[in-house]
Amino acid sequence: MLSKEKVIEAMAKCLNEKEREILSARWGLENGITMRIEELKEIYGITIEQLKDIERKIILYIKET
Repeated sequence: MLSKEKVIEAMAKCLNEKEREILSARWGLENGITMRIEELKEIYGITIEQLKDIERKIILYIKET
């Protein structure tokens, strides 16, 4: 299992600021409280597919490093 620090480091290297904010909120990296997809859609104006694309991007990056 990856540490929180490794995930945050990977996010800093391959995601833009908005993508980092979205995943941080989704996974609860800042405060330990995760956000539901519906909440993220409302706050950030993204689709479920866009969220999945961001998640795939970070997962692929981590697997490659």
